[in-house]
Amino acid sequence: MSQVRQAAGAFPPVAIHYIAAVAAALLIAGIVALSAFGFLNVQLPPVDDRGVSPTVLEAGREWEIQRRAQSGYIEPVIQSSDDWEEQRRQQSPF
Repeated sequence: MSQVRQAAGAFPPVAIHYIAAVAAALLIAGIVALSAFGFLNVQLPPVDDRGVSPTVLEAGREWEIQRRAQSGYIEPVIQSSDDWEEQRRQQSPF
């Protein structure tokens, strides 16, 4: 039992915490550097991409209209811009 106590005292716990803190700091610095310089190159697809179902997009538009109607905030300018966008989408070949 005395050998275990001697072995435990051979490495001071402060040194172990210091090494762990330095390793964590290097890991965090590496992650921040990768994200800051854009090496991961993560890009989100546009919302109007063909990969998104038209039904889902239409449901989102309907939800937005219902939300505005329930809140009582339908301005003529906003409504006319929404109508213009809808006409543009319908006339667009893409």
